[in-house]
Amino acid sequence: MGTDYDMYEEDGVTCTGSDQHLAKWGVIVGVRKHAIQVAQRCTIPPCLRGRVVALDLLLRTATGGAFHHRLIGFYAPYYAWKPGDGEDAMSRITDECWTAVTRLCLDAPHGWSVIGDLNITLASLESRSPRPTDHRHNRYRKFLQDVGGLDLWLQRDDRSVLQDWTSTSKDPTQPKGASIIDRAAVSAASVEECYIETAVRSTDYIPVTDHRAIIVRIVPTPPSRTRGSLDTQDLQLFSPPPRLRFPRSSEKHLFGEFTDAVDVALQEYPALRTVQTWNDITDDDHWTELYREICEVLSTCGNRVFGRYSRSRPRMDKITSPDIRQAYRELKHISGAIYFAKHPLTARVSHDSRTYHNNALAGLLASGGSADALPATLTRVRKDKYRKLYRLLSTTARQQAVDRDKATILATLRGRSSKRLVTPTSYLSLPLAISVPGTDTLVCDPDSVKAATAQYFSTLYSRTDPPQMDKPWLVTAPHICLGGRTLREEGVGRGDRVRTTWWYTAGDRI
Repeated sequence: MGTDYDMYEEDGVTCTGSDQHLAKWGVIVGVRKHAIQVAQRCTIPPCLRGRVVALDLLLRTATGGAFHHRLIGFYAPYYAWKPGDGEDAMSRITDECWTAVTRLCLDAPHGWSVIGDLNITLASLESRSPRPTDHRHNRYRKFLQDVGGLDLWLQRDDRSVLQDWTSTSKDPTQPKGASIIDRAAVSAASVEECYIETAVRSTDYIPVTDHRAIIVRIVPTPPSRTRGSLDTQDLQLFSPPPRLRFPRSSEKHLFGEFTDAVDVALQEYPALRTVQTWNDITDDDHWTELYREICEVLSTCGNRVFGRYSRSRPRMDKITSPDIRQAYRELKHISGAIYFAKHPLTARVSHDSRTYHNNALAGLLASGGSADALPATLTRVRKDKYRKLYRLLSTTARQQAVDRDKATILATLRGRSSKRLVTPTSYLSLPLAISVPGTDTLVCDPDSVKAATAQYFSTLYSRTDPPQMDKPWLVTAPHICLGGRTLREEGVGRGDRVRTTWWYTAGDRI
């Protein structure tokens, strides 16, 4: 995986005995750097040593928040821990492991997923050597029932050991694919989409193993209300009220009405009537109350007399062009032709639809087709038209957006307001956890997140002081003094020439 991943390893437990399978336990989980944050590595009980790596991941949301998802890499027991253990000991070990994994899933903050070599086949089509269901199968099904889990292989009805095998047979006389034992289970309540498949490329081959890689795709869903983040659906962007409308030249009488309205309104506030001079204002609270009442009077009277400007609303331009309108017309005619082909006796369609139907029928008969196949042929043509229309709409919408942005920027460069350059969006709250730049520290509490964010932007936009440069002319003699004196001769009037004398610091006159 190189240096792009953070590795979390659970070393295998050293066992004694002649059985070669007793020393191969161990799990490694790699998390891509700078893409997914690991909140913590969960503590596992002693019975899961060498078998489980449990990580709490922080997944980002579109609103700037984050939520936890517990990833569990599991190597389920198949052979006994110690030589000589029988079926009873194996059942006890299996129960202990799956009970501990069940507790890890139930303790997850939100969702979870278990991926690894579970050493279990649940159906005859997952193995070349069907055998009676043993204790491990029943225990795994009980695990799924206890935690509300979903096995991904069971969601694929087209799975087959012939194509989707994950473990090979150790017998050289047997076919290559033996069983599907590498599996993945997810929490059904916290996953929107999930899919599993086996690797088919040669680059996905895992060397020195008898297993085949599996590829699991999971789309987890965040909680209904993520802790520490705001629900942007209930939060509206703050916008001040529109400005008061300034009267036109033909409405100058409104100024007099405004003055009279203010005089009348001031009599309704007792705090304003008691104030005659500045000395009547006693303290800061009294001043604040007077200021609030005056602002309320001016705003109310101005709104009633002058009114306010209407707020401009963004115009939703319809995506259209001559080609798009022509495509819609053709689709309308094709739909009418299909309806006429299915109901030739009762259908009432336009003349253009009948013409399209007759031309399509003539072309189909000329190519050796049957008239009964006309509805299916027209349906295929309509699907192809819809695909072309979708591409045309996408291209036109993109071009319109580019032209609109260009027009906004050009208008700003020509002196118009730059407000349109700022697109109002929903408020994005601070993330639940961030990593401090330059360190491996991960901060999670709100105060630390706020402080780290402020420090980051302060450093990003800080101004660098200009470098201190040497000024040899200030220390090298002779030093020229930027000054002098002006002498005015006697009898010289105002406006006449004067004589100016400049000096070196050494006293030499120039």
